[in-house]
Amino acid sequence: MSASAESRVQSAGRPVSRGLIGLDFAAVKVALDFAGIAVTLRLWGEMRLIEAGALQVMRGNS
Repeated sequence: MSASAESRVQSAGRPVSRGLIGLDFAAVKVALDFAGIAVTLRLWGEMRLIEAGALQVMRGNS
């Protein structure tokens, strides 16, 4: 399963890396449901941690 298209970007003339808002969790939930993956509080929390780390790297804040 890939949720690569499930992120929100706000460019407004900025480089895309600076306009990254984060995952579209409503879309991610649909993708996980479609893949048959049970969404638990633990999984959701882990996804938020991964999202935070990915955003730091993509924004150059790592």
